[in-house]
Amino acid sequence: MNLYNVRRNAYVSNWGPVKINWTKFAGVWKNTATALNLGASPKVALVGFISTISEFGLQALTKKYYNPADARFGIKEMALNLLKTGGGINNIANKNSKDPFIVKMSYFNVAGMGDKMSKHTNRNRLVNAIVDNSIFGFLSTVDFLAKGTMMASITHSYRFVDGEFITKNEIQSKYHYLPKEERAKKIDQHSTAISLYDVMKVRTKIGEKDGLEHTIIDIDKQYKDAFNDVIEKVRSVVEKLTEQADGMQTELQKSAIM
Repeated sequence: MNLYNVRRNAYVSNWGPVKINWTKFAGVWKNTATALNLGASPKVALVGFISTISEFGLQALTKKYYNPADARFGIKEMALNLLKTGGGINNIANKNSKDPFIVKMSYFNVAGMGDKMSKHTNRNRLVNAIVDNSIFGFLSTVDFLAKGTMMASITHSYRFVDGEFITKNEIQSKYHYLPKEERAKKIDQHSTAISLYDVMKVRTKIGEKDGLEHTIIDIDKQYKDAFNDVIEKVRSVVEKLTEQADGMQTELQKSAIM
């Protein structure tokens, strides 16, 4: 077995006709214990949540990617979603959710939501709930709350000003050469302009090939070019901030542990 280029000799013995690799057996037990200690521990989840909220607040104060007003919007959207869905119960393992907040999280694959929504869509919902959340239940819940709020805050900070989606901080840096009055005018426009979050309309569409109903993100024609120009950048920011914020296990790390 190789771990970080260090080779461990396998200890194998025969139990009747069965050959047992005790090294691998011990590794499985170790990984299972690690997963249980991480995922089933409210203390670990609480520490991760505090870490994420701290980073969330610091990012709002620096105003680089979003400001306090955007952060308040993100918190409000998460709270409204929880109220609307019975504390999130209606969204558990729902692979066909039409909830706009969940669909947007899935679009950015926040907290692994995109992966979860696209896999095992034909499997029983109860089975999906158990498999997706059985060991990492506490961490998955904290992941959803913290990262979903951050996603909403980031996308709300990008506003449609003079044909582009841009943040206030980007206006200051990109248009530093403009007279102060003109920059101030752009910033005033930004305060009342429509956000990227709000132009991402969620609707259903019947697939031409399969004839099935699909939930999609639809962008109005007047914003489409600007959306296409900026979306990969925004996706990168969402991914960067949500991954570095919490110290919680990502979907890839979870699969590595298991």
